[in-house]
This record gives sequence, structure tokens and C-alpha cells, in this order.
Amino acid sequence: AAAAAAAEAIQSNNKALLLAQASQPSQSPLLLLTLNKADVAERLSTEARTEVSAVQREGQALAESVDRKLESIHDTSRNHWDKLCHLSSMVDALNASVPLRAKLGTQIAELAADQLNLTQRVESAEEARQADAVSLGEVRRMSKALTAQVRRMETAQETLTASITASQEDQSARVDVALTRLAALQQRVTVMDTEAAGAAAAGGGLTIRAAEAAAAKAVRETLEQQRLKFDQQQNLANRRIEALEGQVQSLLFELDMARRHYAAALSNVSSSAVAGGAKEEKRGNLNGASNDIGKNNNPDDNDDGGNDNDDNNNNTNTNNNNNNNKNKKK
Repeated sequence: AAAAAAAEAIQSNNKALLLAQASQPSQSPLLLLTLNKADVAERLSTEARTEVSAVQREGQALAESVDRKLESIHDTSRNHWDKLCHLSSMVDALNASVPLRAKLGTQIAELAADQLNLTQRVESAEEARQADAVSLGEVRRMSKALTAQVRRMETAQETLTASITASQEDQSARVDVALTRLAALQQRVTVMDTEAAGAAAAGGGLTIRAAEAAAAKAVRETLEQQRLKFDQQQNLANRRIEALEGQVQSLLFELDMARRHYAAALSNVSSSAVAGGAKEEKRGNLNGASNDIGKNNNPDDNDDGGNDNDDNNNNTNTNNNNNNNKNKKK
């Protein structure tokens, strides 16, 4: 900075001298060249001063930043030293309590082993519960499918029974009409036989009476064939009804078995939930939170009991409906 100030003073003196010489009337080329060089030197000096001031500002800012960092480093080192002193005192205290530390390590290892065992048992119980939930869903699906199939079979049986009943009534009406006609024909044949006997005794009209008797006999045989055919159709309809009733009974048996499996799965899920609750309660006793776990387990048990009661009520209602349908069919 002092050198820059001295150079600036020399340049200002030279410039003043040159200006004084330039104010004279005679201007030589050497003087003009000197003036140009002085101008260039002045510009360079100005730029140098600008750069020097910028460098000074940067150096001052850098020095301030370094000072702040040094202060921060001093504070950090002081904090670290305090922490090291505290840790050293703690290490000394722990070294002084070696038997207590060994006992504490043994208890921690035992607690870790117990916790690992309980965790494994809880995981196995959770897996069993998930498997029971899957089987329970499958049983519910099968129960719904069997119930729908039983309803379809009952509807088909009712429809078939109605159609068979209508057909039987129609056939009965036809048979009644045929029997009435047969009785009339038999009466007519009797009359014709009587007349034929009288004609035979009289000796005339035998051929006509014999033809009428043959026609009456053919009508009688036709009516007998129709009656046999009606009996066969009725027997076939009865066999179909019996087969449908057997299918319905088989489906009802399968539905009952599915419901039993469903109840067993529900009991397994309930027992798994109770076992899981007991394990969670034991684990909570180790962690000091048994009361909260006990409160959380009670609603689950109540829900399972409510589900069991609902399932039993549904089974009872379904059995009553099936019995009513059987009574209606009979």
C-alpha cells in the first residue's frame, strides 16, 4: 500500500510537470509521447489500485471468516473436551461397578432370549391364525356355494313337483273322461251283446253286431293301454322326485359338514386369538405394559363370541327353513 501511494505521488508529480510543459507554445513529438505514456501509466495505476482494493476486501473477508471458523473450532473442541471428560467419568464409574455390569449383562441376555422365544411363538401363532383365517374364508365360500346350490335344487324340485302335479291332474282328468267313455261303451257293448244274442236267436243281423262288439273290444284295449302308459309316467315322475329329494338330502348333509368345519375353524381362530393374547400379555409384562394389552384383548374375544352366536343362529334358521320346505313338499 505504501509503494502504491509513492508510485501514485510520483505519477502525479510527473503529470503536473508534463502539463506545465504542455502549456508552453512549443509541443514536440517527444513530449506528446511522454504524455501518452503518462496517461497509460495513470490508467494502469488506477486499475492496479482497484485490484489492490478488491484483494484487500477479499483478504479482510477471508480473515473474518477464518476468525469465525477458529472461534467455532475452539467452541467445538471445548464441547468435545467436556464430553470426553464426562465419558471418562462414566467409564471410571462403570469400571468401578464391574460385578453389577456382569449381572446386568446376564439379565439382559436372559431377557433377550425370552423375548426372542416369545417373538417366535407369536409369529407361529400369527401364521396359524392366518392359516385359520384362510381356511375360514374357504369354508364360508363353500357354505355360500352349497346354500345357493341347495336353493337352486329346492326351486327346481318345487318347479318339477308343480309340473308333475299339473301333469297328474291333467292325466287324471283324461283318465276320468276315458273311464266315463269306457263305462258308456261297456254299457253299449252289453246292450249290443244282448241285442246280438236276441238277433242270433232270431237268426239275423249277426255280422253287424259282431263288428260292433269287436270295435268295443278294441276301444277297451286302447283305454287299458292308455291307463298303463299313465301309470308308467306317474312312476317315472315319482322316481325323479325321489332322486331330487336324495340330491337335496346329500347337499344338506354336505352343507351341515361344511358348517361343522366352519364352526371348528371359528373355534381354532378363537383359541389362536386367546393364545396370542396371552403371549402378548406375557410379553407386555416383560415390557411393563400388561394392562393395555389386557384391555386390547377383551374386545377381540367378545367379537369372536358374537360371531359364533351369529353363525349358530344362521345355522338354526337354515335348518328350520329346510324342515319347512320338506314339510311343504310332503
